Amino acid sequence: MAASWNNFVQSKTTTQTLQASSTMDIAAAIAPWTTPPDPAGGIAWATITDSLSAPTKFEVVSYTGRTGTGPYTITGMTRGLEGTIAQVWPADSFVIQYITADKLVDEHSLASQDGDTIIDGGTF
Repeated sequence: MAASWNNFVQSKTTTQTLQASSTMDIAAAIAPWTTPPDPAGGIAWATITDSLSAPTKFEVVSYTGRTGTGPYTITGMTRGLEGTIAQVWPADSFVIQYITADKLVDEHSLASQDGDTIIDGGTF
Protein backbone atom coordinates (compact mmCIF):
# COMPACT_ATOMS: atom_id res chain seq x y z
CA MET A 1 0.00 0.00 0.00
CA ALA A 2 1.49 3.35 -1.05
CA ALA A 3 2.21 5.91 1.66
CA SER A 4 1.26 9.59 1.27
CA TRP A 5 3.43 12.37 2.68
CA ASN A 6 3.38 16.14 2.21
CA ASN A 7 5.83 18.76 3.43
CA PHE A 8 4.78 21.48 5.87
CA VAL A 9 1.48 19.85 6.92
CA GLN A 10 -0.47 21.71 9.56
CA SER A 11 -4.21 21.93 10.04
CA LYS A 12 -6.68 22.06 12.93
CA THR A 13 -9.65 19.98 13.92
CA THR A 14 -12.96 21.75 13.36
CA THR A 15 -15.06 19.65 15.74
CA GLN A 16 -14.42 17.45 18.75
CA THR A 17 -13.08 14.00 17.87
CA LEU A 18 -14.17 11.27 20.27
CA GLN A 19 -11.80 8.54 21.48
CA ALA A 20 -13.48 5.76 19.45
CA SER A 21 -14.02 7.82 16.28
CA SER A 22 -12.57 6.61 12.98
CA THR A 23 -13.09 10.01 11.32
CA MET A 24 -11.84 13.51 12.05
CA ASP A 25 -13.02 16.86 10.66
CA ILE A 26 -10.18 19.24 9.78
CA ALA A 27 -9.88 22.72 8.34
CA ALA A 28 -8.13 23.55 5.10
CA ALA A 29 -4.56 24.61 5.80
CA ILE A 30 -3.69 28.29 5.89
CA ALA A 31 -0.71 29.21 3.68
CA PRO A 32 2.17 28.56 3.83
CA TRP A 33 1.03 25.27 5.45
CA THR A 34 -0.44 22.34 3.52
CA THR A 35 -3.44 20.15 4.35
CA PRO A 36 -2.87 16.50 5.36
CA PRO A 37 -2.64 14.55 2.08
CA ASP A 38 -5.36 12.43 0.52
CA PRO A 39 -3.87 8.92 0.49
CA ALA A 40 -5.85 8.11 -2.70
CA GLY A 41 -6.24 4.41 -1.98
CA GLY A 42 -3.07 4.17 0.09
CA ILE A 43 -2.33 5.21 3.65
CA ALA A 44 -1.18 8.39 5.35
CA TRP A 45 -0.18 9.24 8.90
CA ALA A 46 -0.74 12.28 11.07
CA THR A 47 0.12 13.39 14.57
CA ILE A 48 -2.50 15.20 16.64
CA THR A 49 -1.41 17.48 19.46
CA ASP A 50 -2.92 20.11 21.73
CA SER A 51 -0.21 22.72 21.16
CA LEU A 52 2.71 23.34 18.83
CA SER A 53 4.72 25.42 21.28
CA ALA A 54 4.04 23.55 24.54
CA PRO A 55 2.34 20.21 23.80
CA THR A 56 1.03 18.11 26.67
CA LYS A 57 -0.20 15.16 24.61
CA PHE A 58 0.19 13.52 21.21
CA GLU A 59 -1.57 10.83 19.22
CA VAL A 60 -0.28 9.20 16.05
CA VAL A 61 -2.95 7.98 13.63
CA SER A 62 -3.05 6.44 10.19
CA TYR A 63 -5.88 7.07 7.76
CA THR A 64 -7.01 5.80 4.39
CA GLY A 65 -9.16 8.60 3.01
CA ARG A 66 -9.83 12.33 2.94
CA THR A 67 -13.12 13.71 1.67
CA GLY A 68 -14.35 17.23 1.01
CA THR A 69 -12.87 20.32 -0.57
CA GLY A 70 -12.03 22.19 2.65
CA PRO A 71 -13.06 21.68 5.32
CA TYR A 72 -12.16 17.99 5.03
CA THR A 73 -12.95 14.74 6.78
CA ILE A 74 -10.16 12.25 7.39
CA THR A 75 -11.60 8.72 7.20
CA GLY A 76 -10.52 5.17 7.97
CA MET A 77 -8.41 6.23 10.95
CA THR A 78 -6.49 3.76 13.06
CA ARG A 79 -5.90 5.42 16.39
CA GLY A 80 -3.21 5.34 19.08
CA LEU A 81 -0.24 4.18 17.01
CA GLU A 82 3.45 4.15 17.93
CA GLY A 83 2.95 4.01 21.68
CA THR A 84 0.34 6.78 21.82
CA ILE A 85 -3.23 6.29 23.00
CA ALA A 86 -6.53 7.16 21.35
CA GLN A 87 -8.03 10.12 23.16
CA VAL A 88 -10.63 12.86 22.85
CA TRP A 89 -9.47 15.86 20.83
CA PRO A 90 -11.33 19.18 21.10
CA ALA A 91 -11.91 21.48 18.16
CA ASP A 92 -8.78 23.51 17.30
CA SER A 93 -6.36 20.65 18.06
CA PHE A 94 -3.39 20.60 15.68
CA VAL A 95 -3.10 17.96 12.95
CA ILE A 96 0.45 17.75 11.62
CA GLN A 97 2.48 15.29 9.60
CA TYR A 98 5.86 14.48 11.14
CA ILE A 99 8.12 11.65 10.12
CA THR A 100 8.39 9.46 13.21
CA ALA A 101 11.10 6.91 13.99
CA ASP A 102 8.71 4.05 13.17
CA LYS A 103 7.91 5.58 9.80
CA LEU A 104 11.61 6.01 9.00
CA VAL A 105 12.17 2.33 9.63
CA ASP A 106 9.02 1.29 7.75
CA GLU A 107 9.50 3.55 4.75
CA HIS A 108 13.24 3.50 4.29
CA SER A 109 14.53 0.31 5.89
CA LEU A 110 17.37 2.14 7.55
CA ALA A 111 19.42 -0.90 8.44
CA SER A 112 23.07 -0.40 7.61
CA GLN A 113 24.90 -2.83 5.37
CA ASP A 114 27.68 -3.48 7.89
CA GLY A 115 25.54 -4.05 10.99
CA ASP A 116 26.09 -0.64 12.57
CA THR A 117 23.40 0.95 14.69
CA ILE A 118 20.03 1.47 13.08
CA ILE A 119 17.10 3.31 14.59
CA ASP A 120 16.57 1.94 18.08
CA GLY A 121 13.41 3.15 19.79
CA GLY A 122 13.67 6.54 18.12
CA THR A 123 17.35 7.10 18.94
CA PHE A 124 19.70 7.65 16.02
